[in-house]
Amino acid sequence: MSFKIALISDTHLSREKPFFVENFLVVAEHLRQSRPDLVINTGDVSLNGADSAADLEAARQFHEALELPWLAIPGNHDVGDNQEVARKQPANAARRERWLGIFGQDWWMRDVPGWRLLGINSLLLGSDLPEAADQERFVAEAVNGIDGRQLALFLHKPLFH
Repeated sequence: MSFKIALISDTHLSREKPFFVENFLVVAEHLRQSRPDLVINTGDVSLNGADSAADLEAARQFHEALELPWLAIPGNHDVGDNQEVARKQPANAARRERWLGIFGQDWWMRDVPGWRLLGINSLLLGSDLPEAADQERFVAEAVNGIDGRQLALFLHKPLFH
């Protein structure tokens, strides 16, 4: 049995500053035509969700309008950047809570035929947020329970340099 995934990233959606909306609408039409089983956005779904709930809301609405199953993980434009490198928008509890309130969980697991799909919030890695340890436990449990499936890991930023 085949399972088709469409992977998109860095859509940078905003109604206030709609610089990239037209691009997304073209992609959205293609996705509706090709009918993947799942669309995954690997972050920067919004232009400035790190400081704007309206941008996160707009990004969610654009994804829901696909009328296809979809999942997303946050990027630095959505929840702030890694604390070690951020100059003006570090990932923090308030920014993460904004994401959770609009998109739901910022890490997830989905089993599909032959595969375990694992999406993680790479902005938690190395942070001082207590949820970083929770995510690490989640990843360990997901990998330990893989039961012969292949693993596909989705994240916005590299695990390390």
